[in-house]
Amino acid sequence: MQKSIYMSDLFAERIYPAFASTKKKPRTAADYFQSARMICDFCKKDFPSLTSEDAKAYYEYLKEQEANGKISNRTIKVRFVGFNQLARFVCAGYPEQMQDNPFENILLPLTEEHLKYQRIPSMKEIDDLLTAAKDDEQMYLILCLICRMGLTASETVKLRRQQIVEMDEGKIAIICTGKDGNELLRPVPEDVRDILLSFMEKNGIEAELFHNEWKKPLTERNLDYLIKKYSALAGIETKCSVKDLRNRAILSMLQANASPQEVAQYAGIGMVRVRQFVNEGNVIANCPADLVNFRIVKKDEQ
Repeated sequence: MQKSIYMSDLFAERIYPAFASTKKKPRTAADYFQSARMICDFCKKDFPSLTSEDAKAYYEYLKEQEANGKISNRTIKVRFVGFNQLARFVCAGYPEQMQDNPFENILLPLTEEHLKYQRIPSMKEIDDLLTAAKDDEQMYLILCLICRMGLTASETVKLRRQQIVEMDEGKIAIICTGKDGNELLRPVPEDVRDILLSFMEKNGIEAELFHNEWKKPLTERNLDYLIKKYSALAGIETKCSVKDLRNRAILSMLQANASPQEVAQYAGIGMVRVRQFVNEGNVIANCPADLVNFRIVKKDEQ
């Protein structure tokens, strides 16, 4: 088994083999070692040097991966059960290497988080929300990006001019970067393209696209407040979040017969999450947001 570059020889060649010998199945021991290697790589530390802060940071990272459909709730639980067993073994047998179990205070989820369809806004509610924000050009564009393309809160507030790139035939795309460092090129649907280009030209955007009332870059907290504000103005009774609006975008693309595989790639989520919406289908080589049978048009342009 290949060890992490951050693992000491003592841990990889003495401590872990001793722990592995307590397992009945070699496969279990190999899986636990793989998990240990991943957390060591993430925290850039040897396993016995991990702290409770490291454990919490890795847990939050895995929860984000789960939210994007890249891993399951069960995977998180299995990894942390293994971490706990390994840490207890090290603490008991090698107290000079690890005095306290950094994983013991991580509260693991008991059940899989399911898609809450009742939280997904209806098309009428989306229309009401856009109508309520039509005089706020920044918020209107933000809602378009989330409701049509499924951008996350983080992707929205961090969006910069340099991420907007031209494609063939007058089309544009947004370059998004995931935690793994891989770039994701998302074609912008035609209706949102016109609104986006007009906003950037009118406001002379050179860096961050969105700002708060103090002219500083918009934060996720600012965005959450604005979503609540315009949801109330639109008369939407249920609490509405960026995640709910993003789910509407994903659901709309799938309902318009875009393939689950392409929607997963386009929205930056995994098939685990997509399968909560629909069963797998055929690949369609188009911008899935353009397949939806509605377009955003400002009221004064009708």
